[in-house]
This record gives sequence, C-alpha cells and structure tokens, in this order.
Amino acid sequence: MRKIHFSLLLLLTTGILFQTNLQAQTKAGIKKESAAGAKDPLKDNIDPAMSPGQDFWLYANGAWFKSNPIPPSESTNGIFLIVQDSINNILHHICDDCSRNPGAKGSIRQKIGDFYASAMDTANLEKSGIKPLSELLLKIEGLKDKQELIKECAYLQTLECNPMFTFYITRDDMISSKYALFIQQGGLGLPDRDYYFNTDERTRKIREEYKVYMKQLFVLS
Repeated sequence: MRKIHFSLLLLLTTGILFQTNLQAQTKAGIKKESAAGAKDPLKDNIDPAMSPGQDFWLYANGAWFKSNPIPPSESTNGIFLIVQDSINNILHHICDDCSRNPGAKGSIRQKIGDFYASAMDTANLEKSGIKPLSELLLKIEGLKDKQELIKECAYLQTLECNPMFTFYITRDDMISSKYALFIQQGGLGLPDRDYYFNTDERTRKIREEYKVYMKQLFVLS
C-alpha cells in the first residue's frame, strides 16, 4: 500500500512540476543565457593544467570538479547528484506548498498536501514507535523453515525491503540500445561485501561504528 501511495504521490507531483515550473524555468533559463552569452560547457570544464595524454578524464572534467568539491555530507559528487538534489528541492517545495495551501477538497493539491503532512507528523510517528511494524516483526520471528523464509522474503520484496537480493532495470552494459535487469546482493546495511571483509583501518572503523549504530536502533526500538 505504501508503495502505491508513493507512486501516486510521484505521479501527482511530477504533473504539477511540469505544469507550474517547467515553462517558467525554461523562459528564465533562456533569458539568463541570452543575457550572459552562450557558454561552452565542454570547454569550460577542461583543466588545461592536466595533460590529455596522461589522464583525459581529468583533463576533460577537472575544472568542473575544482569548482564543485564533494559536499561534506556526501562521499562523491557529480552532475547526477546535482540533478537529483534539484529535483528533490522542487518536489519538497511543491509538497510543502500543497500542505500549506491544499485547495479544494478532492483536488490534486489536497491529496499531495495530506499525504505529505501525514509523513511529517513527527508527534504521532514518535508516539506510534515501531508498533505499525509489530505484526510484521512477529511474523518474521515465527518463521519455522526455509520455505516460509522464502515466502516471507518474496512478500518483503513487494514492500521494497530488498531481503537477500535487490534488482533494477537500466541500460545493458554490453548493448547500450537495450535495457537489462540487474540483480545485486540485498539485505545489507553497509554498501557492499567489502565493508564486511576488508581489514584496512578505515573499513574496520566503519564496522565498529556500524555496530554502535545498530545498537542505538535497537535501543530506540
């Protein structure tokens, strides 16, 4: 049900996004570009201090990374992160605006506003604690054999919990004109296998902090 609600919210907010922001942003962007003069993003991002024969990637992108350092809250940076942050900011503005000004009952604005407000109701969320999950946790605790485990994992996949494995669809690595299904290890709290088995100091420290984090979660629960 939550998955359906999220999909509905995404469709609704995307519709409003195109209707209320796209034309205004496009006009503003064209006006700004005309006033400032056309730019060449490929040329502007070149780092002339780097030899293209030594490292073409840094030569072509070095200037961009120098002017866009990795944020303290992130482990990497790139155009996709910037685009995602921009989309999130726009969606947040739309949801917040619809919550404050819901419009007519039954309207798209009212539905978006109510859904967003329910998620932001921290007082009731804190009061409920993990009670909404109690039935699911009891069911997991009561599993008796591998067959029941497999069935429960299949059900949890419908809730996007990704036990055992996770999958997604994107362009095929070998045939870029086609899309392919990719399957990865799922159910891990840390990003991948290396975080559990590498023995370098940084990874060991992350594992120790992760244990503290898990303990805090269980105490809060």
